[in-house]
Amino acid sequence: MDSLLLFIKSFGTRSRKMLLVLFKTSLPQVSNPIVVSDFRPISLIGAQYKIIAKVLANRLAKVIDSVIGHEQSAFIKNRQILDGPLMVSEAIHWFKRRNSKLLIFKVDFEKAFDSISWDFLFQVMHFLGFNDTWIRWISGCLSTATSSILINESPTREFNINRGLRQGDPFPLFSSSLLWKGSMSPLKML
Repeated sequence: MDSLLLFIKSFGTRSRKMLLVLFKTSLPQVSNPIVVSDFRPISLIGAQYKIIAKVLANRLAKVIDSVIGHEQSAFIKNRQILDGPLMVSEAIHWFKRRNSKLLIFKVDFEKAFDSISWDFLFQVMHFLGFNDTWIRWISGCLSTATSSILINESPTREFNINRGLRQGDPFPLFSSSLLWKGSMSPLKML
């Protein structure tokens, strides 16, 4: 228990590599897997990292409502993911009643968690008023992590992850909300 408390207290204050190794493996989805699509990839994350990420996610949850606009309805407590389509429907109806023109476009973030630029996330956090300590903590979770693939239950050599959010993280949903806010802000000027 003492080593866990020391780890938590020293998190973000030292530049040393943290114990944030992620193991990736695949589980069969069918009884006799033959092709790659018969397997489902999973990520195994260490308990120390999960504790740090959960503490950060809980703290972030307290302020996320004031940081993220009401147009962002997914992944935020007391907001419903279906509010987005409902707002679009209401906007279409409003413009039709007034016989006005309206431009709507849909953005699909395919594999969004895999392609997230950490630098962009940190810039958005800075723009939204997060202090350097917070950004350093999130950076510590993301940029010090390494990954390894389990093949026949044996890990390969570790490699660095340069972008994206890991499956199993407690705070990618908040991160995606922050990124959505950063991506949509320029569009509001149109």
